[in-house]
Amino acid sequence: MPKDGIFALDGIIETDWADAAFTMNWKFTRPHHPVSFAIGEPIAMIVPQPRGELECFDPVIRPIGADPKLEAAFRAWQESRRDFNKALQQPGSMAQQAKWQKHYVRGESVVGDEGGQSARRVAHQSKLALAAFR
Repeated sequence: MPKDGIFALDGIIETDWADAAFTMNWKFTRPHHPVSFAIGEPIAMIVPQPRGELECFDPVIRPIGADPKLEAAFRAWQESRRDFNKALQQPGSMAQQAKWQKHYVRGESVVGDEGGQSARRVAHQSKLALAAFR
């Protein structure tokens, strides 16, 4: 959870073989600012990460124009967002009633699919069903 004056640091712990304890590390962001944790307050977030998986990625930085289809989709989204934000300023508008566009949450794209459909939909995963610690 966010906490004033301190920031939780990330780390990867190889728990598939390690038999030692590990530390949760924090960086203080405001000198001489008291920080306390209440009993039961979360102090860490544990995210299982298979060892070696991150090394499988081959990240590339390139201009969005290198993919014309992606660039067109982004420009359509950008225009949609601009129009929506303008409409938010109009009293009683549909935008004011909706409050936000929710495209991502609904798994929708503002551009149609190749078959001419109005908005492309994907199976967006908005919740995780994680097993509890035993």
